[in-house]
Amino acid sequence: VMDLFHKLNEEQGKTIVLITHSEELANETDRILSLKDGDIVNEEIRRVRE
Repeated sequence: VMDLFHKLNEEQGKTIVLITHSEELANETDRILSLKDGDIVNEEIRRVRE
């Protein structure tokens, strides 16, 4: 599924919103927002695929 999400993002410019408790899945993304009690407590932006 993650390969499909990456393909849709890269080839069609689609934005994918993934909500997960899995750190492993989150680490495959370009941007991570961490929430606590509904508030953003951390934002990490990075490029994982070229």
